[in-house]
Order: sequence, then structure tokens, then C-alpha cells
Amino acid sequence: MGNQRFRELGIDVSRRSVHIQRFRLKYTNYRGDYTFYKWMNVLAQRKVQRLDLKLHSETQMELRRCMVNCESLVDLKIYIDLYCVLKLPEFPGFTGLKSLNLCKVQFSDSVVLAKFVSSCPVLESLIMHSCVFSDFKILDITAPRLRNLNINVLAFHGSPSWLSFKDTNSLQNVLLYFDSDLSDITTFEESRNLLNNTLKGIRNIQVLKLSPAFLEVCFSYFSLQYELKP
Repeated sequence: MGNQRFRELGIDVSRRSVHIQRFRLKYTNYRGDYTFYKWMNVLAQRKVQRLDLKLHSETQMELRRCMVNCESLVDLKIYIDLYCVLKLPEFPGFTGLKSLNLCKVQFSDSVVLAKFVSSCPVLESLIMHSCVFSDFKILDITAPRLRNLNINVLAFHGSPSWLSFKDTNSLQNVLLYFDSDLSDITTFEESRNLLNNTLKGIRNIQVLKLSPAFLEVCFSYFSLQYELKP
């Protein structure tokens, strides 16, 4: 579909009195242009519930106010081919969002990401697959209703040094896959800090899956603890 036809279709949908339950968009030439954000505004007006975006982009993508303030949205998926930066809002929103799935997205600010997640009051499922966490010292997850968490990061994609979970007592299923710099954690204090920060907030879960790198830290911690005993 050409850009002109795409714009015309957006205008046509905006004129109809319909609600959209699910919308999937594959946008192969995204450059932060007017047409894309016009469509996002139309979808918000038509009370979209489930939105699946697959973008081929070399430029930053922004979650604009029309999307963040869409109270009907319960499920959002964003897949970006080229690991472009996702500009997150610095104001609360997504009041009805229950499921957030992000793939190949680059995050540039750990504080903004933490505030963004914590500002989704009814979020139940969070997936971050093959995302880039640029120079993150810590990835802070605060979500009281979160039930399912899946963070899968490869070493060459850039991963956070530490994880922290606060107010996550509803968590039931957790997958943490970090094939990363965890091998640099060799001392007793480093191992203890990582395990305390990571596992303290997920101690009541039903299912826990950890990557081999994480299991190595666990083994290192208990081995060092045994060695330190008199």
C-alpha cells in the first residue's frame, strides 16, 4: 500500500463511528512522519484495544500523548527491526494497559524506563526481548499487579549491570535470560548484591527460569559463602 493510500485510509477510518478491537501495522519505511502519528491518533480516537506495531526504522520512535492517554488500550506490542531508540513519555499514562511486549527496542535512560513501567497501574505482563539497555547500571521494575515478566537480553545487545524489583508481590512467572557481563561478578559481595537485588522481590513466584549466566552467579555465591565459613 502506498503512502497516499495509507493516508486516505486513515482519513476514512477517522470519519467512521466505529471502535477498533485489534490493529496490526507493519510500517517498512518509518521516519517519524506525520502519517504514522496521524494513524496513532485515529486509533486512540476509535478506542483501539490491542495494538501490534512492527516497524523498520532508522530513527527514534516516540510514544506520543495520544497513545499514552488511550484508556481503551490493554495490549501493546512494538517490534523494531533496527534497534532504534524508543522515546518513552515522562508523564503517567496507559491507565488500562495490561500487557506490554517490546522487541529489539533500545532504551537510553534507566530512570525514565523505571518511571514508565511504574506508571502503568494495571500492568500484568511485561516482555522485553532482545532489547538494548544502553549503559544501564540498574534496571528497576516496580509494578504491583505484574504477574508475568520476561527479560531476554544477549550480551552484544547491551544489558543492565543490576536488577531491582520493588512492589512486585503479584509476580508468578519470571524468565531472566542474561548472556552478558555477569561473568565479571566474582566476589562474595558482588554475588550477594546481585542475588539480593534480583531475587528478593520475586521470592513468592511459582515459576522461575534463569539463564546459565545467572546460575553461575548463584553457584559462585554459595561456593564463596561456604568458603567463608569458619
